[in-house]
Amino acid sequence: MKYHHPKDIAARRIQQAQRYNRTEKQPQYEISLSIGYSTKESNGQSIEEIEKIVDGHLKHHKLLDQRCSHHAIISSA
Repeated sequence: MKYHHPKDIAARRIQQAQRYNRTEKQPQYEISLSIGYSTKESNGQSIEEIEKIVDGHLKHHKLLDQRCSHHAIISSA
């Protein structure tokens, strides 16, 4: 089985959602994804440490998305 890095998997899923949102004529709902991920880098890392890293990545990406959305709204006004 081929290994896929979590970052690549997340990016691919987000691209699929964006493609759906662009190509659907009148979607009932627009798909929006926020994906957090991390990999265990040492045997000493606990699952709690990894969850904190994932949560930090997720919050960071959500903040960036909100800023982009806010900018798009302001620009279109």
